[in-house]
Amino acid sequence: MVGKVLSKNGITEREKSTHRLLGYEQLTDEQTAELLELLRRRLADEESKRGDSFWKHRATDREPISGSVRYKVLKRAMGRCECCGASIDDRPIDIDHIVPRSKTGDNDISNYQALCWLCNANEGIRDDTDFRGINTIYEHRQIDCLFCDVQTNDRQRVVTGNTLAFAIRDGFPVTEGHTLFIPK
Repeated sequence: MVGKVLSKNGITEREKSTHRLLGYEQLTDEQTAELLELLRRRLADEESKRGDSFWKHRATDREPISGSVRYKVLKRAMGRCECCGASIDDRPIDIDHIVPRSKTGDNDISNYQALCWLCNANEGIRDDTDFRGINTIYEHRQIDCLFCDVQTNDRQRVVTGNTLAFAIRDGFPVTEGHTLFIPK
């Protein structure tokens, strides 16, 4: 939330999962050193106020996921969240344990799934739902499906769309401009 507030107020900008301080490159070396010292003091003040609890939310028993394993999981998921389908271009994608480590899950590629940061945060460690392969249920297309045919044969009716849904003008509108939003 801090990054979102800072970006909204024009202090930082976000590119994927990286936040940058606006105007940082225009600071002199002296100003940069002063800013870093200010941040160090502020962190030290918070640490002294809150003690060990200041960093407690950070997991210390985690083993980092290697780049090659992360790549394999993202490749298997085709660069999409395996829960909501968001693309890696839309949201940062996390590598998530299906069975959480706190519930005896192991650090094996068979226990990893790709989830966007939002789905991962909502899932938390309470759930061991395996979202891998959920998109395969959408691959089946019924023969003569009206909505599938619109996407392939009647594209002029499509008003807009993205990876998750598309909108078409209704063939028999109830009112002028009546539009249907159809999940893919």
